[in-house]
Amino acid sequence: MNKMKEVIQLAVDVELIVGELYEFFSTKFEEDFDFWYRIATEEEQHAALIKGAEELLLKEKNYFTDSLSQLHDVLKKEVKELKKFVKECKSKTLSRQDAFRIAQKLENSATELHFQKFVTKSPDTKLEQIFQQLAKEDKNHADRIKQYIKEHFDS
Repeated sequence: MNKMKEVIQLAVDVELIVGELYEFFSTKFEEDFDFWYRIATEEEQHAALIKGAEELLLKEKNYFTDSLSQLHDVLKKEVKELKKFVKECKSKTLSRQDAFRIAQKLENSATELHFQKFVTKSPDTKLEQIFQQLAKEDKNHADRIKQYIKEHFDS
């Protein structure tokens, strides 16, 4: 498998692993089921968007020439750490507040905030549009989690 295909699959894996955690939260915290289920589904949609853009990403692989190896290494490490983290979360006793704090941290993490450098400029390519959409949706998740915490846990 070439490096770009690996990067694409790793990016898909990040979304699916985060979605798996949110799906776990949806079953663990019934009172928050709708919130967690919706956000888990959106993570799966992010994975599908990345996978669906694979052909485009492979065509524009020169776009990442300077940073492809670094991106690969970061994503590979992130996938490994996320898998371990999700396994730990599933084996721990977590409160609802813990779940929301975990999600807030994940949505604000460097890897989950997709290619933030693309957000501050007008997209020149379809690839940049995809990255901007993912970054915007990650920010939306973070904002919604913050708002949910404020509405349900802050006095």
